[in-house]
Amino acid sequence: RARDFGATADGSPYLAMDALEGRSLHAWKQALRTLPWAVTWTLIDQVLAGLAHAHARRIIHGDLKPSNIMLDPRDGVEPLRVYVLDLGLAWLLTDHVDPRLVGEKLEAPAMPLGGGTPGWLAPEQIRHATPHVGPPTDLYALGCILFELLSDREVFEGTTDQILRAHRDLPPPPPSLKPGVPEGVAPFTQKMLAKRPWHRFRFAADARAAWNAFRPVGALHWAPSRSYERIQREGVARRTPPGPSDVPTRHLAPGILALRPCPLVGRERERAVLIEVVERVVKLDGPAHRLLVLEGEAGVGKSRLAEWLCEHVHEHGLMAPLRARYQEVPSPADGLRGAILAQYNLLGQPRELIEAALLNEWEVSKTDDDGRTWVAATAQWLRPPAPGETGAIGPAGKRFVVDDPAVAHAIVRHAFMHVSPGRPLCVWLDDIHLASQATHDGLVALHRDLPTMPILFMATARAEALAADPEATERLARLCAALTTVRLHIAPLDRDQTRRLLQSTLPLSPGAEEIAVDRSHGNPLFALQLVHAWAGGGHLRLQGGLYTVDPEALGGSAVTTAGLWEERLKNIGGGFRGAAYAAAALGTDVDIESLRQLLLSLPRRRQE
Repeated sequence: RARDFGATADGSPYLAMDALEGRSLHAWKQALRTLPWAVTWTLIDQVLAGLAHAHARRIIHGDLKPSNIMLDPRDGVEPLRVYVLDLGLAWLLTDHVDPRLVGEKLEAPAMPLGGGTPGWLAPEQIRHATPHVGPPTDLYALGCILFELLSDREVFEGTTDQILRAHRDLPPPPPSLKPGVPEGVAPFTQKMLAKRPWHRFRFAADARAAWNAFRPVGALHWAPSRSYERIQREGVARRTPPGPSDVPTRHLAPGILALRPCPLVGRERERAVLIEVVERVVKLDGPAHRLLVLEGEAGVGKSRLAEWLCEHVHEHGLMAPLRARYQEVPSPADGLRGAILAQYNLLGQPRELIEAALLNEWEVSKTDDDGRTWVAATAQWLRPPAPGETGAIGPAGKRFVVDDPAVAHAIVRHAFMHVSPGRPLCVWLDDIHLASQATHDGLVALHRDLPTMPILFMATARAEALAADPEATERLARLCAALTTVRLHIAPLDRDQTRRLLQSTLPLSPGAEEIAVDRSHGNPLFALQLVHAWAGGGHLRLQGGLYTVDPEALGGSAVTTAGLWEERLKNIGGGFRGAAYAAAALGTDVDIESLRQLLLSLPRRRQE
């Protein structure tokens, strides 16, 4: 984990992280040549668990290889520990920073091209096929590692160009199985090395469940003896109990607050209810469709709880999560359209690329006339043309016009059936009180037209927004009446839970902590915004392992998140306040090129 970052006195940047014991898989292979089957099984199992955790948070490693996997034998006394290292080239498929905390919208999620290492690159990375990069990309690299552990050689060998071409185009050879390795490991490895990502396991949890069938009998401990001593002489010391001065300070510095997810504390009862509903849908215990409604005041943690459930079902392979958000000022990334675009990594992409990606992923042949029509229709709905624009015929070779709600409903139904075949869906409807009547009609149509597909609809709604909008309240009531529904009120945190939230964020002095607890009144967003405001304003001072807050920053009269934002706006200089209000009026989803053209069209004085 990252603990701190900054620059030294001479300007050199640094990143402080946890120190781990052990040695890379590459070093172990050089020392031992061959690892015992039990060690190989444990290594693959633990790496799959780590990948499942990362993928559920839409992080793709992108450069998995033996030198990025560390093994710690724990002297054979404790079970072997495996660590996945170096996510410096990771693909971030979503923005992990909450703009409500940092006060600004950051750049789009990173999609690095040209990274990785030739011997472990998936075909879609070599082809720069960005829409197809996802969890199966890392599984391909892990398949390469498994092949090498089984066969004592890499999948393909030769020059760099030869290796890249082979990984891109050639079928992998079968692995060589040593005595004691189950026969089923060979087809498992072949599936991990499938050329097309949708022919591999879709989720790391799926691969881990299949891998569990090959689990060795007995305790998974490993004492590598003399070879371990040889590696120690190369620079790794034996484990020694930490002394008082060796114990690390368990805290995160203020500068890294914006880079970590908001902690989730408490909510044990609510989480138990959510898990129970998920299990009922997965096990087909009752209706195939269920609706969960999380209601509460703004900032109380509804979306964080929904996010936690989406991560949980993905990490364990229970459901395929989709997030459909709704805003006061709609954007192309809103609703089910945005959810499906994000699922296929197609946000912001042109219609031609959308068609090409869907043709590949849905495996539509050149002679499948109906399939190509569905692709053209889906691409047209996902990326509708501008007014008056007809658009050229794309790779599907079809022209389609979506001019009727029933047609749009059929397209969404077809897309849902292809998202993750054979797996239930978890559809998060974020801020559903902002959704239109057309959206509610579409949800009812899905409920009607997909009667046997297991789907959990999970909606978050602000209680005060519903109270102020009778029409939104009535729309939600009708949706609840149409589906089997559980409505869950999300209350503010109690004082102890708020303290735990703050302590898991930053070690504040008792005085600052109590002020944050008092002012937040159990609203976690308010508490976190307050800490971020203190950190961003340079008001934190580290003293004796705790952060104190400058006395002038401890005041303030805001009692809501809106009031806190108003206090922060007051600190903006008068010359910039108009720009801040203009940015708020434009909303969060603004095309930079469109904004530039708009500014150029204004009189010079207004541009200034």
